[in-house]
Amino acid sequence: YFSSGREDFTSDTNKFLNSEGSSKSNGNFQFGNLEGSYEIDTLNLITFSANMFGGKFKTNSNSENRMLNSMEEMTYRYNTLNKSENGFGNIGVNLDYQHSFKTKGEYLTVSYKYNDSPNNSESATEYIDMVNVPFQLDNQYFDNDAHTSEHTGQIDYVNPINDKHYMDAGMKYIYRLNASDSKYFIQQADGSLMQNDNMSSIFDQGQNIIAAYADYQLKLKKFGLKAGVRYEHTFMDVEYDLQPERNFSANFNDIVPTVNMSYMLGTTSTIKANYNMRINRPGIWYLNPFRDESNPTSVSYGNPDLETEKAHIIGMTYSSFSAKFNVNANLNYTFTNNGIERYSFMNNGIMENTYCNAGK
Repeated sequence: YFSSGREDFTSDTNKFLNSEGSSKSNGNFQFGNLEGSYEIDTLNLITFSANMFGGKFKTNSNSENRMLNSMEEMTYRYNTLNKSENGFGNIGVNLDYQHSFKTKGEYLTVSYKYNDSPNNSESATEYIDMVNVPFQLDNQYFDNDAHTSEHTGQIDYVNPINDKHYMDAGMKYIYRLNASDSKYFIQQADGSLMQNDNMSSIFDQGQNIIAAYADYQLKLKKFGLKAGVRYEHTFMDVEYDLQPERNFSANFNDIVPTVNMSYMLGTTSTIKANYNMRINRPGIWYLNPFRDESNPTSVSYGNPDLETEKAHIIGMTYSSFSAKFNVNANLNYTFTNNGIERYSFMNNGIMENTYCNAGK
């Protein structure tokens, strides 16, 4: 059971929106994994793994919605009946080949990874008991077929040069496709459904990501240093089959540094300091501009102009150990200046919900 209240300070006519109702959901979930390896000889190894998970759940809900003016007199009201079904999952496959050199710790790895994540949903909404509703309320049906597929190829090389110096480097290529086919239907007077192309969307977002990294590690008597950098370039193309005027392309350049330092204060205590950056690219639901108007008083849509989110992490660790007593203390500080956040604003009595790089 649920209830909610909303007060709009920009309107005296549509001042208070009160909603209450109930919903019931049921569903199922499955998962599994498989791993294997084959040692060709003492220097060459092949490993394989696969995993899957998925599920589906159904929800039935009903709600009563009342809009009141500033005098708390009813402006309009209507009831909503909704039935929905959502499916989700992921299938992943990994294949790795590792070649070890005669020098201990030196090896070359070639890897391939595939992931596919379907995410499908459909819902039917019916409006009843409408009184003085100032906008059109048509029974509607929404069907969305979405998925993300990703191919990743990677090569890594590790070389412990000697007891003081160590290095590793690698390259990676990722091809990612986010696709969404959103069909929006409105019920006609004769009961038939007609697709609304203005509210439907066939959305394809292709990403080609090229990355390279290198790390260097130095070990002296009491001091240790590991520094690295990763460079990523992203080519992105977005196409809308039903609204080709929205098509666009974009490129992203990301330089991701990392630094870790350690110093031994004595034979049993160490202090460490580190800096890392994490990047997060927006997914399909954050980017897709399709307007979900199943709730006419609160519509939602994505923002295709979002940028990569960057998080900076600074940390310090102190550790001390002995035969009977151990201490570990951690201090971390994380900050983000362009976090992807959901925000809402009022537009003629309707709350619109979307995303932007506004989080700090």
